[in-house]
Amino acid sequence: MRLNLDLQPFERKKVSYYAPSPFIFLFLLLFTVVHYSFQTYKAGNSYNLASKSLSNFTKEYQSLISQKNILQAKKNSVTKLIRETNSLKHRLSLQKLSWYTLFIQLEKTLPNNTSLDSLSFSKENIRAFTVTGKAAKLEDIIKFTENLLTNKYFEDVVIVNSKQFKPENYNKNIYSFEITCKFLG
Repeated sequence: MRLNLDLQPFERKKVSYYAPSPFIFLFLLLFTVVHYSFQTYKAGNSYNLASKSLSNFTKEYQSLISQKNILQAKKNSVTKLIRETNSLKHRLSLQKLSWYTLFIQLEKTLPNNTSLDSLSFSKENIRAFTVTGKAAKLEDIIKFTENLLTNKYFEDVVIVNSKQFKPENYNKNIYSFEITCKFLG
């Protein structure tokens, strides 16, 4: 048995390298190309998915913005309607109308041979109203107007219209009238 010992310093030792096989280079090159191609394909799919997702997100965002604008407009209109309703409630509570008193006072001021056809109230002021009717004589309309003027429950009495006409199946002429005034009761 023989033992070879190399006792020379390391700097003088002879080092030999073995050349790797060309198949290993070919394998590493092929692996690198396949790996890079796969990563590129994966990145391309990720980009397509991301762009589709971004496009869908953009569409959904625009849809949500338009829905938000519609809801905001509806909210504004509801808020305006609530304000108007509250304003009307407030005005009506300030201007409570005693229907009983109104009709009793109209009955007291109405002369004989005079009838009322309609009673309509102003939208701006619930106390202002227009009364229409018929009377046998012009003097009855004047008497009704004077009675309204002297009654403490009525003011601003104005005869708006008065016409004489002859109805069918009736031998005498009668008068129609329209009077506006305010009720204070």
